[in-house]
Amino acid sequence: MKTSMIIAAIVALIITSGMLIYKPFSHEKKNVPDDVVVVFSPTLKFNDLLKIKHDVAEKGITLDFRNLEFDEKGCLKGIDFVVDCNDGNKGSAKNLSLTGNDRFGFCRRYSNKSKIFFATGSLNALDDLEK
Repeated sequence: MKTSMIIAAIVALIITSGMLIYKPFSHEKKNVPDDVVVVFSPTLKFNDLLKIKHDVAEKGITLDFRNLEFDEKGCLKGIDFVVDCNDGNKGSAKNLSLTGNDRFGFCRRYSNKSKIFFATGSLNALDDLEK
């Protein structure tokens, strides 16, 4: 009788210890990277472009400039670039007459809710497509 009580106590202890260690499935958000949206505007200067290149590289994205054109004030007026997100998404775009009205660049969206995960070139219609 004492042996069965001791065994029952040990089994109960093992079961409750297991419950304390058990962590139920979590529905918390997984570590999804933030979206990356880069817009090249005519207000950018060469150092701004270098900073953008560095910032996206820290997020695992390779950005290379094939051609850059600047006006007499050193502001960007044309760009030809290649972008590789290093996850299968890559592309290029070229605009040699940037205006302040265009949203020209690239985006990489990581959310499963996005309709468009990657785009290069004109981003003007992108927000409308996501609605």
